Amino acid sequence: MNMKLSIQNILALVAVCVVVSLGVVSLASCSDPNVETLGKDAIGNDITVLKECAEASNVVVSVNQWESLVKDVLGQCANVKTIAGSDVDPHDYELKPSDIADLDNADLVVVNGAGYDEWAVKALEGNQHAAVLNVAELLSQNQYMNTQDPTKLEIDNPHLWYSVEAINILVSNLAGEASKLQGAVKAVTQRMVETSQKVSGVQNALASESASLRDKKYAATESVADYLASTLGLVDLTPAEYKNASANESEPSIASIDAFEKLLTANEVDFLILNTQEASSQTDRLVKAAESAGVKVVDVTETLPEGQDDLLNYIKSTAEKFVG
Repeated sequence: MNMKLSIQNILALVAVCVVVSLGVVSLASCSDPNVETLGKDAIGNDITVLKECAEASNVVVSVNQWESLVKDVLGQCANVKTIAGSDVDPHDYELKPSDIADLDNADLVVVNGAGYDEWAVKALEGNQHAAVLNVAELLSQNQYMNTQDPTKLEIDNPHLWYSVEAINILVSNLAGEASKLQGAVKAVTQRMVETSQKVSGVQNALASESASLRDKKYAATESVADYLASTLGLVDLTPAEYKNASANESEPSIASIDAFEKLLTANEVDFLILNTQEASSQTDRLVKAAESAGVKVVDVTETLPEGQDDLLNYIKSTAEKFVG
């Protein structure tokens, strides 16, 4: 379902000084300072909208990569709690009793999906209260609708926060869910527009950088930033055996590491993309080979690093490393 909403059809969700909040319909005084009258409908009733949310909904985000976008769009309409922060490995996270309580009490939950945070997806099974935005499902549905290609329903790489397309889809769907929970709220619409403009700014910056990067080659210790690399026009030459082992969180074979090292020492790639949060003796060996051959090493992280709380700024600064 396409959740992109124009201001017209968001505003059309309420009328005649009726306010919808958390699924409860109540009459609001037309003199309420938080209610703005926008005009009259076809039969002469007032069309009204809340200026700001009357109360905050409980929103839970499974992993910290999506937290800033949720806060950017929902603002004071949401009490946002994030389960897996920058100091944990989301793959291996085990829910605490307090996490389960937060999920049970949530009005809206944002999960990454594609197997990345399966612990959150499974915990929501049978939850009849919370609305759920699964970024991977939203992206696959959008790709299928645009192409009618059933292969687009499969998301192989779960690191979706590096995908500008996935970011745009989440932003528009957040506004849609807010309208269901809170009614038409002018401030949410404004924040959605402002966030979408910020995303467009990042897209423009990436397009500008891709002009000098297009068709340059890279190999990566993990597929964390593959979506970003693709947007920049880079070509992935990571040895297939190594890439598959990394994706399946298994140990790469000695032969695949040797092949990776030869790729670097032969200067067949321009960049080595290194996930610094998963450093090992094997990745140290690859970094040493890259540096010896003059291959530029670009550091990336999987979760937003400590002190970085804005996904869009992080993507932009990461992209700048390729041209800096």
